[in-house]
Amino acid sequence: MNKLIKLELKRTNIRTYLLAGIAITVCSLGMLYMFAVISRFETDNDFLSYAGILSITGLLNMIGFSVLGAVMYSRFVISEYAGKQAVILFSYPVDRKKIFYAKVTIVMLFVIAGFLISNLLISVFFLLTEFMFQIVNDTLTIRLIGNIIIETILMGLIAGGFSTIAMGIGFSRKSIPVTIVSAVILCAVFSNILSLSSITLLPTILATLFAVTISGAFASITAKKVAIMEV
Repeated sequence: MNKLIKLELKRTNIRTYLLAGIAITVCSLGMLYMFAVISRFETDNDFLSYAGILSITGLLNMIGFSVLGAVMYSRFVISEYAGKQAVILFSYPVDRKKIFYAKVTIVMLFVIAGFLISNLLISVFFLLTEFMFQIVNDTLTIRLIGNIIIETILMGLIAGGFSTIAMGIGFSRKSIPVTIVSAVILCAVFSNILSLSSITLLPTILATLFAVTISGAFASITAKKVAIMEV
């Protein structure tokens, strides 16, 4: 599997996706400071605390990486198993499922690790600047830091899961637009539920279980389709 992953990375330039991840991070950081400034004039409880604005920013960041994952799947999977490219792919003397799972592993690891690094960097940078120039009228606690770490891990798994579910839907239709739109719809449907994470982590935990379970099922179903594909 490791050799297949290395081979896939050599075949595909991930620099574009790295730059996209950096762009998402910068935009999310900018929105975090915008929310922080708004909190000084807003009466909505969601904007009055570190938990609220960091949770909303994390949600937006998660949506960005979910869509980025869907875009990556469009390149690594959807387009790879279409037309002449599929003929070349199936000519390799390697089990089809192993190649497919290598592709899924690359995207999943990129999305999850990318989101974890991005969200933690955003949170650390923001909280450090708050020590020097406080914008939000709230107190930082150890419990809050612990919740941020837990929430970041859970949302990273959700981002990877949503993008994989979108890949499964897009693969069944052999459509790149369907793949990307499916990721956007999933994020839109769950955004209201996940926005409650500043109050309780239960909705985020349930969403994580859903994303991990369903994405695993979609990956397995898609792998079976790949194994019996005819080109």
